Amino acid sequence: MIVRDLGFRWGSWGKHRTLYFNWRLLQLPVQVIDYVVLHEQVHLLHHNHSKQFWKAMDSVLPDWLVRKQELERDWVGLRVSLWRLRRRPPLAKGLPPRVRCRGDELPQVKLSEADRQ
Repeated sequence: MIVRDLGFRWGSWGKHRTLYFNWRLLQLPVQVIDYVVLHEQVHLLHHNHSKQFWKAMDSVLPDWLVRKQELERDWVGLRVSLWRLRRRPPLAKGLPPRVRCRGDELPQVKLSEADRQ
């Protein structure tokens, strides 16, 4: 098992049956993490999200749907946070984190053509 940045994915199987989990799962409640771990383990038996897959989920975790909905709700917040981190405006690049100032107080920065896009 390896924990690393998986972008917007929760978990996945790699070569040689290596299980990968997104480190951001550690920010979620334990019951949600349990859902993701069991979800990935059920993929050992059913490689897709077929009816048999969800039937197996029912047998190992009867409240999987509630946990899945909680994951989707919480994950949206984490995705928005991640998106904001990756899409900082060019003028804010030179500022230290958590600096708050009005727009007219921002340092004047000459933007390259790549930063303008």
